[in-house]
Amino acid sequence: MGPMAIFSKSVLCWNVRTVIDITPESLSAFYLLEPKLDILVIGVGNRGDKLSPQTVEYLRSKKLGFEILPSSQACSTFNFLNSEQRYVAAAIIPPTNVALNLDEEFDAGYRRQRNLRLYEE
Repeated sequence: MGPMAIFSKSVLCWNVRTVIDITPESLSAFYLLEPKLDILVIGVGNRGDKLSPQTVEYLRSKKLGFEILPSSQACSTFNFLNSEQRYVAAAIIPPTNVALNLDEEFDAGYRRQRNLRLYEE
């Protein structure tokens, strides 16, 4: 999976690779939608990645509500707003660093051990 443009009932590939590629041109389709979006949630990948000031200014000039978040938070925000029946879209770049919580690490280790035992039998 790569970068995606997500709507309430559809998902499209989004032709960007990194946060540097998020430009006014790459976001132009979002402000052309009718009816107008309530909010565009932009997932920039990792915590600390930022949009260029020119891109932020572009979004403001189009009077398009937006949130810029790390991608993991952007997914949660999109899902919440969508569940409230808001007219929302998300433009999300997958993060390059994914941290597992303790439960996920335990589950992964357990599955690895179980698979090794099955393989040895």
